[in-house]
Amino acid sequence: MWKNLLGYIFFLATSVVLLVLSGSPYLFCVVILLFLIAIAMFLLVRKDAARLGISVRAQMGAQEGKENFFIVETHTKRKLRAARYLVLYVCETNEMSGQSQERELLLRLTGENMQYEVPLANSLCGEVRIACKEAAVRDLLNLFRLRVQKFPEIRMIVYPRKVNLQVELSQMTIGAPKSEGMMQNRKGNDLSEIFDIREYVPGDDIRSIHWKLSSKTENLILREASDPSHYNVVLLPDLGQNLLTEQNAEEIMNAAVAVGAAIGERLMEKRVSFCMALPAASGLKICEVKDRREMQRMLALWLQCPVAPESGDGLRCFMMEHLEQYFTRLLILNGGEYRQNLGGLEERIGITVLHVSATAKYVNAEISNGCEIVEIPAGIDNRETYRIRC
Repeated sequence: MWKNLLGYIFFLATSVVLLVLSGSPYLFCVVILLFLIAIAMFLLVRKDAARLGISVRAQMGAQEGKENFFIVETHTKRKLRAARYLVLYVCETNEMSGQSQERELLLRLTGENMQYEVPLANSLCGEVRIACKEAAVRDLLNLFRLRVQKFPEIRMIVYPRKVNLQVELSQMTIGAPKSEGMMQNRKGNDLSEIFDIREYVPGDDIRSIHWKLSSKTENLILREASDPSHYNVVLLPDLGQNLLTEQNAEEIMNAAVAVGAAIGERLMEKRVSFCMALPAASGLKICEVKDRREMQRMLALWLQCPVAPESGDGLRCFMMEHLEQYFTRLLILNGGEYRQNLGGLEERIGITVLHVSATAKYVNAEISNGCEIVEIPAGIDNRETYRIRC
């Protein structure tokens, strides 16, 4: 804009100098006209700026991996006379990752009421806070820039993509829950009863295969006996800000959140209640999830919570608060290279580390440091179905 204004001033000054040297009445008219145009443009754009209103609303159902945007709307009761461009200085902050990005938006004003779809700059999952630092209008000659009222801050949640994940829960438990106040998921009361059936997973006892039912389907079907013991599951997202400095950081972070959400969905399908341990200022906040409504509430809360400064901080809080005495199964959700020291925790609670890796091509499980580490590829292919057991 300053180049246009500088050029206009230079042209006006040149006309004034030539008028003084030549005394031409034609140049006199040109100088007067240039002064009148500048004054008229300033007065008209100031009036337009006073009448212009700006509002912003969020896109419904934003999801990572899709084109996400927010909508800027302009409102005016009368036709704009001189204002032709709306300039917005917007700051987008992802509450989960802590990343902020400021940018300038230049929107052309072509009517009384306009809508503009503005793509999100941040591609990470999480709640995004969109704030306006400054708003202004420019005239059609791009000479003047006048501020207008900023739009109020809005928030939108970018949910993780859907993952085709099949989850099988191990029947092996370590320890016993201390508190009866925690949730309990009991599979019947008689070990001789068949409580449920499911698809066969490599490693299952072939003696439990339901051959008659399997012959009617294309897959092997397994019979599950009732389990009268406690089976309390806690899911711990152990992600950190340091993960964002690694190569393929956004892909790993988004995949980790997608895997965590998919595990919660699969547990709900199996009617398995569980807890989510979310980072908070005073430690870990334990959220109970017993139905789909609570699952959606927990997911929205998770996407609002900032990740810990370092990977492993969540596990250290879990151990310091001795939360292992309330559960029998701990699912640790991690991204990047996993280097955490369990410090004997694996002897008091069954542990599965769900490790999202950028180098993995397929799901791979191995036993390390007394716990099972399931490696999951960050480049999740929605056309593939991933099976994990934890």
